[in-house]
Amino acid sequence: MPLDTALLQLLAFTAILIAIAIHRRRAARRPKPPAPPDFLQRHPEFIHRYTEEIFGQIHRRVFPDLDPATLRALFETFRFEFSARGGFIFTPPPGTAARLVPRLFPPARADDVLRALRKYRADTPDDTELMHVTLLRAAKGDPDAIAPLVKAARRDFRDILLLTPDNGDHALRQFVLWLLEHDALAPRG
Repeated sequence: MPLDTALLQLLAFTAILIAIAIHRRRAARRPKPPAPPDFLQRHPEFIHRYTEEIFGQIHRRVFPDLDPATLRALFETFRFEFSARGGFIFTPPPGTAARLVPRLFPPARADDVLRALRKYRADTPDDTELMHVTLLRAAKGDPDAIAPLVKAARRDFRDILLLTPDNGDHALRQFVLWLLEHDALAPRG
């Protein structure tokens, strides 16, 4: 009898494990409910669109030494968005990476860098341009670093994002100064 009891307990335990696995699979397939419309209002730590009030705060706090018109043009051109926790995201205009490459790399290597960048494609043109600019930042002017960075980005783009901080006043200042130093607002050519 003890063998039959042990076998029954094992079968019961197995049935419970199977039921848990089925429940987890069904729960994973269930769509998550959308956030209520006032979600962003109740959670100010999420992204805020660029506004004059946000511009004024950032200009006073992070860029008191920069010309407001230049900074405003950069924020509008690159469609910056900010979070209350200090993070930022941006969307570079089309052709930004192609404009930056000749300013960052020797002329003899610029075509190689552009060819390597073309190997990375994201789901949308905006995301592709964003990653191209991020790859240029991460390369720090080294044309030999681009190909391995592109390869890493194709595996998992988040690895590249970790190399270029996007949180805090210092990171924002460094990035904006990098863009201005390489004349990112200048017309192509």
